[in-house]
Parts: sequence; structure tokens; C-alpha cells
Amino acid sequence: MRKRIMLLARDPGGANTIIPLAEPLRERGYQVDLYGKDAALKNYRRMGLNGRNVTTILPEIKTSCWEEFLCRRRPDFIITGTSGDDFTERYLWQAARNTGISTFAILDQWMNYGIRFSDYTLKEQEQYRQNKLHPYLPDYILVMDETARQEMIGEGIDGRRVKISGQPYFDLLMSARDRFPAEQILAIKRELGSRNELIITFISEPISQDYADENRKLYWGFDEKSACRVLLRTLKKILEPSDQRVQFIIKQHPRENQDNYSFLGNEFTDGPIGIRIVRDMDSWSLLRASDLVCGMSSMLLLEAIILGCPVLSIQIGLNRASPLILAQRGILAPILKAEELEDTLRAILLDKERPVINWHIESGAVDKVIAYMEELL
Repeated sequence: MRKRIMLLARDPGGANTIIPLAEPLRERGYQVDLYGKDAALKNYRRMGLNGRNVTTILPEIKTSCWEEFLCRRRPDFIITGTSGDDFTERYLWQAARNTGISTFAILDQWMNYGIRFSDYTLKEQEQYRQNKLHPYLPDYILVMDETARQEMIGEGIDGRRVKISGQPYFDLLMSARDRFPAEQILAIKRELGSRNELIITFISEPISQDYADENRKLYWGFDEKSACRVLLRTLKKILEPSDQRVQFIIKQHPRENQDNYSFLGNEFTDGPIGIRIVRDMDSWSLLRASDLVCGMSSMLLLEAIILGCPVLSIQIGLNRASPLILAQRGILAPILKAEELEDTLRAILLDKERPVINWHIESGAVDKVIAYMEELL
């Protein structure tokens, strides 16, 4: 009888870590049951996968309901993503332990390591720092590299529970890098409204809602609105004396409020910049069609680098260690001052200089995850 593997994610980043596993597991003869919630379901569909919505299966998202579900379905193994502001995976790990089913959780990025396994959400960073306990733990946490492993240990998580697998989603990205011929990229540019204009894409993140502060202080010293505003103002300053125009695409995060950028309407209605906000557009197509990708610390910046796009990380106002792993490693220096942003954009737009980022990625994460699973099975 085939062994049954249950895959689950809620956040888009978590979904991306388990999407690459589905087909290889089936090819190895496993029965794969894919489940999701919220933004994860959209990511599944984008990659041609059908995931069952857990909110239609469980009467309530809590540990006891998961236990009843697991007793009925009896998966042989469970692999999940992780979430910063949702407890769907956390309750599942707890229920799996109570019912004797082994679990993996795969980390998708180099930040918020411990809080994903705590009683707190991203909005409760201060409470978590004062009470770093991790009551919700899978059997093993699979991380991208030794840096992530040491960060997990530094958060107080037993290092014996943390394994290095790599990021499965990066395997997909590397295989997709050469799938966009020039004519397809041109068609995407036209779809975005470009008629020979440069396309600059801003990768938004729900920082203002995930790190909301009752005193309205910016947790990182910046958020998506401040970064976008300074980028647009700088672009306008550089472009107005010239005849060059830019299509400026704001790629919203799936969890972001749709009206998050309504404040731009009055300031940037006319001039050399055409602004378009997209939410559900395929991110790979958007990134490959972009002449420049800007953002803060989103995983989409890392994806853009893997896909061969020029990238800028704008963190003007940063008041603590940068959340971007490539900044921590000295691979991509974030822009910290408005003057630096202006000089960099002038070099790119007027002098046609292309930022070069050298970041080597190891492939084979999918095989490592499955090998770890099979050791336990």
C-alpha cells in the first residue's frame, strides 16, 4: 500500500516551499494529499496544482479538529510551510504529535525564525522577545543553510531538531530561469503597458500591517509606503528633465490591503511615470519583464536575482540590523540614504549601468527533503 504524504501551507512563502515536492513525491510512488488556506491556495493554482481548502474541511482551525482529521485520514508523514501570523500549521504540528505522526516544517526565508513556533504573531514581536518560548514545534525544521540553522539555535530551538535542506523553491526558480524567450518577455512588457519604456517593479510587503505599532513608530525605520514614496519621488526628479518615461509596477503582497497605495493618487497623477498596481499577476513573468526590480527584504528580491534580474533593496531609515539575508552576508548592500538612491538610479537610468549581484545557489533541496523524510519513514 502506498504511503500517504500530507502537504500543507497557508502563507505564499510556505506554499512555495512545498509546491516543488508534490510531483517528485508522486513520481516516487507516494500518495500526495495537498492542503492549503488563504494565499497558499492561489499559489497552488498558479503552479497547476489543486489544493483542498482546510477551512471547508475542518469545523474550526484548532488542535482538536486537526486531531479528528488526522485520525480519519491517517497520513504517514506531514510536511508544511510556516506562517508568521496564522496558527494553522502550528495546530497541525501539535495534533500530529498527539496522534503519533511525524512532521517537517520547511522555512522559506531568513527572518522571523522563532516567532513562527511561538504563541505570538508578527505584530507581537515585543511580547515574543520577552517570552521566547516555542510550544508549537514539528519534529524537524528544515532550513536553507547553516546561517539559518544557527539563527534558529540562537532563538532557543534545539539544534538537533534543525536540519539543513536548502530551499526547495529555489530548485524551481533555477529550472525556470531560461524558460522566457525574448519574444515572450516583449509580450509581457506590452501587457504591462510598456511601449519601449523601462519597466521598474516595486515589490511590496505588508510591513505596515505585520509590524503595526500603537505609537505609529516604524519597526524597521521604514515600511512599504515610505520606501515606495521615496523611490517614486527620486524617479520623478531624475526623469522630469529628460524625455524618458517609466512604467512603474507595484507588485502587492497577497496579504496586503488592496487600497494600501491609494495615497499615491494625488502626487503622481501626471509626469514621466505611469503607475500600475498588480496583485495576482504571475511573479516570474513580471520579474523577467522588469528592467529593474526594487523592494526591501521580500523573498521576491531573491527570486529576481536567481532569475537574472537587476535588483535594488531600499531600506532608507533602517534602525536595526537589516532583515535582508543578502545584506547580512555582504552580497547585496541595501540603499540607506536618499542621496545614494538618486545616484544609483541615475547610473542605471541615464548611464545604463546594470547592478551585478553574485550569489551562488546550491540546487538539490527537493531531493534532500525527501531523503530526510525517507530516513524517518
